[in-house]
Amino acid sequence: MASETPIVTRSNKWKTLKDLVNYKSGFLSDEESFSPAIIHGQLYEDEARDWANMELGLMLEPTWIESGKYASSLDGIDTNVIAEIKCPWSQNSSIYKSLAHDKVRDDHYDQIQHQLYTVKDDGIDLCFYIVYNTYIKRGYINEVRFNENHFSYIHESWEKFINKHQLNI
Repeated sequence: MASETPIVTRSNKWKTLKDLVNYKSGFLSDEESFSPAIIHGQLYEDEARDWANMELGLMLEPTWIESGKYASSLDGIDTNVIAEIKCPWSQNSSIYKSLAHDKVRDDHYDQIQHQLYTVKDDGIDLCFYIVYNTYIKRGYINEVRFNENHFSYIHESWEKFINKHQLNI
């Protein structure tokens, strides 16, 4: 899954490779892996997608997609674009600090590159990175394009992880 890629590439500061191995091995349930921030994001994702659809004139719909051994749960897809939606639960989130420098946070960039790989055979190479502020009911939108070189790094990271931990995924 694309949301696990930042753990494998070690750009995720909150979960470790051991956490992912435990989850993949069945020692950690879905419920145990959800933080209050993730729950907050899930609660507001539909509202954020509706806002983005109005702003962008799109009909983004959530979906699940697979491409070979890679899969993604997309927050939104339209004819020629996907969307990754983040709804920070804190006004002090590092997501906002990254946006101030017109940058996508590294863990989100890894996730988005994984997602873009799963749709590249459909001719999609653009993701709208949507950060929705649930307190002021508006958001920020950045464009992220597929980066083949970066995906090679992601692919190598996954191969090392799977081989090292002898996982059948």
